[in-house]
Amino acid sequence: MTFWQLWSTDMSNLIDAFDSEAAALAAVRWRLAVEGASATQTLALLRFDDPATPVTVACGDALLQRARAGDPVRAVPPAYAPRSR
Repeated sequence: MTFWQLWSTDMSNLIDAFDSEAAALAAVRWRLAVEGASATQTLALLRFDDPATPVTVACGDALLQRARAGDPVRAVPPAYAPRSR
């Protein structure tokens, strides 16, 4: 079963896991709407076709372009809201 994960590359932390790339990109678009284009600079989207073998789908500017190419920003559950600093 394929699944996707969104990672923070500067902190090496898992942000969330998704059942589809579309759901992961919706979460990225939500971050873009809240934080601006710089939000993707420290994010990476990984795909797991096999749980032991992740494939980097996109990160940084490539992730920004991939997210922008998708649907317009939609409501995303608050679980994807960035935490207060």
